[in-house]
Amino acid sequence: MVSEKLHPEQPRTLTQDHLALFAPILARINAGMTVSDIVDLAYDSFSPVIPYDRIAVAVLVDSGKRLRTIAARSNSAAPVITEGYEGPVEASSLQTVIKTGRPRVINDLEQYLREHPNSKSTRDILAEGMRSSLTCPLFNQGKTIGVMFFSSRTSGAYTASHTDFFEQVAAHVAVVVEKALLKDELQKILLLKDRLMKSLTHDLSTKLMIVSGFTNLLQESPDLPADRRQDVIEIIHRSCWHMTRMVSDILEEDFYIQRAPKLNLQKINLPFYIEEFVGAIKIIAKEKSISMSTKIHPGVGEAVIDPTRIGQVITNLLSNSFKYSPSKSEVVLEAAPIDGMIRVRVRDQGPGIPASELSHLFKEFSRGSNIPTGGERSTGLGLSIVKRLVEAHGGAISVESELGKGSVFSFTIPVKGPAADPSGADVQ
Repeated sequence: MVSEKLHPEQPRTLTQDHLALFAPILARINAGMTVSDIVDLAYDSFSPVIPYDRIAVAVLVDSGKRLRTIAARSNSAAPVITEGYEGPVEASSLQTVIKTGRPRVINDLEQYLREHPNSKSTRDILAEGMRSSLTCPLFNQGKTIGVMFFSSRTSGAYTASHTDFFEQVAAHVAVVVEKALLKDELQKILLLKDRLMKSLTHDLSTKLMIVSGFTNLLQESPDLPADRRQDVIEIIHRSCWHMTRMVSDILEEDFYIQRAPKLNLQKINLPFYIEEFVGAIKIIAKEKSISMSTKIHPGVGEAVIDPTRIGQVITNLLSNSFKYSPSKSEVVLEAAPIDGMIRVRVRDQGPGIPASELSHLFKEFSRGSNIPTGGERSTGLGLSIVKRLVEAHGGAISVESELGKGSVFSFTIPVKGPAADPSGADVQ
């Protein structure tokens, strides 16, 4: 059976020469380095103390369920396990290392793979030419945050003295790794803040176009009938209320951040709601000489939705259609009942979307190759927002498109509302 050893207690075998090497390495580590710098430094400096042909650092992600390589260096001509490589912890050979917090030595990786044929990482490291390995846990504040790997092309390369050396340096390496993780987390937060501002800009710009269009209508039509004037004022008022709620969501810092948006669920008469909503946004179509119509099938009645959020969905889909459709073309919004769901389709006569772009369409900051017909700006956020809002309602969104024949965006939502409201709000 393969030699696979955990080392709970190691003898102190570092020589004075080793300690002399160790001191300047620590000084450079403490001076502030990235994890890649640490791996490069270790690769260039540790050979007098420990044998290796490959060094890597991996961290626990997904609440400790997976390990992801964040830095690696190898003398292999074709390295397989590189930065970004990851795999599950459960049922893997590393689960014991992480659980016990003790280094592990495997001095015959070929025999280990024969005994564990499902170990993909062992197969991959063997493909790099490695034949033995030393895996050492990294701790921060008593908690395992990842592991550091040393691998050698020679079988039987590692002994207890090598794990002893690593225990001398592990705490310092772990500090650098933890700092790197905190820096990455900060960058993610800053990126999310940036996305929030761009998503706010995207949605507010459409609402402001509606307000501006109807304000111009009031100014340019002094003889507008009183009932029509009141309708226009109501549209302006409602658009302003929607914008106020969007700003409030941003200030609460809950808007779209890694979880479903809060929903204010209400039982809504969908035919009336859709006709009223489309009536407001038609002014954008009119500015581009685009014909806008609706088709509500029999059986579409009341549904439990957040009217503001579904309004954002419809606004985004329609404004996208207007953005890429030519003058004198037609955009149709259709709603129909399907097996306890409501399906809404927005069909346009635009240029269509290349098949290669369809799979990326609903990802954040994804922009297609089509150019807006009116020179409108695009943040690449609109459809990713739509996807989040539809999924928050328990629905799904899809697109069908053919070059030269337009596009059809469809979303479905349950008539009775999401099975579990993400915000826990009561239906009003």
